[in-house]
Amino acid sequence: MDDATVRIRPARQGRPEGKQEDATPRTRSLRVRILLAPILFCAVTVSALVMMEARAAPTRDAELVESDPDALAWTTYQNARFGTVVEYPATLLRMLPPPENDDGRSFEGIGQDVHMLVFAFHDVFDSDVRARLTELTGSGGFDSILQIEASEMRLFLRGMRDGRMVRLTEIHAPDDIVHTLDISHDPEIGDGLDAQLARIEQSFTVSRAEPVSTVIDTQETELVFWQSISDSTDPADFRAYLAQWPEGAFAMLARNRLDRLEPGAGRAPATDIAPSRDPGAYREPPRGSPERAAIMDAARGPVSADLGQPVIFVVDHLRSDGNFAYLQAVPHQPGGAPLDWMTTPFARDWQGDFMSDIVMVLLRRSDGRWQVIDHVVGPTDVHWVSWMEDYGLPPALFSD
Repeated sequence: MDDATVRIRPARQGRPEGKQEDATPRTRSLRVRILLAPILFCAVTVSALVMMEARAAPTRDAELVESDPDALAWTTYQNARFGTVVEYPATLLRMLPPPENDDGRSFEGIGQDVHMLVFAFHDVFDSDVRARLTELTGSGGFDSILQIEASEMRLFLRGMRDGRMVRLTEIHAPDDIVHTLDISHDPEIGDGLDAQLARIEQSFTVSRAEPVSTVIDTQETELVFWQSISDSTDPADFRAYLAQWPEGAFAMLARNRLDRLEPGAGRAPATDIAPSRDPGAYREPPRGSPERAAIMDAARGPVSADLGQPVIFVVDHLRSDGNFAYLQAVPHQPGGAPLDWMTTPFARDWQGDFMSDIVMVLLRRSDGRWQVIDHVVGPTDVHWVSWMEDYGLPPALFSD
């Protein structure tokens, strides 16, 4: 979820300064790979050896934990965008304000250390439950795994992550949408929560049976095509993209690339749109506004393609005059966890400390739609200075 409240690793050397929203510094954590016995791919529970000493501390705050889930006041959350549904006890969890892209919701515990995250996203890489289990039990960020249950479309995993007990449930729907329920709590709370959490997980489902698969398939095809030509030096490849998607997510980038290969060939039709010269015209689009959501959605396309995986953004800086926009952000995994740069095409530069953890994206609104003009991943200097000259943009777009 965009602008999620997550912990962000400190900027690498040379990272431009910028304000961070709801972010606290963290260092890169070491990933511990857990060796598991082969998983029988059916509904089965796997007991794994825990790579840490079990704690037998007494239940803390026992008076706050209600062991009978039926004694609590339960309510239902349903996501209008993806149809994700879950029941939760309103006396245990408090719903937090919605994110701007409406892909899910966060919940925090009332009187105890419990957090719940419910969200969904388009799986553009078409991974199944088997592939997801391989990822989670390999470099998925768990310190130890206590339980795994898997079927064709649903998986459940319980284990320790960053010192917290985590219960992760995923539904891999036939429409290539992954619905995720991520519950974490202080392990010292003990077994008093189990009945409540089990009921939450049992209620986790999807209500919408018929998503717009045609739109999803088109987006997937465009992304795959762009990834196949993004490093090409053949102008014909970018002409082919523009012929198929003249107003696509990567149209501006394709025209820029074509113009570099054949000066003048990639220029779009003349437009009267020009950036405002009035510094007062530039402001940050408010959270939850359609403009902010559209900018985020447009920026995600090329950045996800470069990183080889879907991402969300934690915003450092966002400015717009309604026609041009500049975004500086830190990419994260869709669930809010920090991005593992070693799983991206930038792994070598990241390991060598030759890049930062931010992205800069320049966008323009054309025919009512935001499109990326230029972007850079991992800059170690104030890269937008060159954009001011290249595109004739004022400093007010890039700084307060």
